[in-house]
Amino acid sequence: IHFPVSFVPGVEEATSASQVEEIPLKDTWLAMEKLVEKGLVKNIGVSNFEIEHIKEIEAIATKPIAANQFETQPYYQRNELIKYCQDAGIVVIAHTSLGSPSNVMSK
Repeated sequence: IHFPVSFVPGVEEATSASQVEEIPLKDTWLAMEKLVEKGLVKNIGVSNFEIEHIKEIEAIATKPIAANQFETQPYYQRNELIKYCQDAGIVVIAHTSLGSPSNVMSK
């Protein structure tokens, strides 16, 4: 699950709240679990999920979250999120791990 929000069909990048749909994470997660049960995917990972989103999934999941990919780098250390994931057995995958010129914290 790439991002804990859903865009209105046809929207590639939301720039306003009206372009985001309220689809519960529970619905998406349970649909993904069915794909695991059918043997179509082996694991389910998430991206850009904060601790609150992970807890929401953990409350209803019958399959574990395999990985969480999010930005973490020297200028944007996510120690609390990293520790939470590690304690829960969720593999942490860092994107932009060497920093990003567009990140205001790296300036």
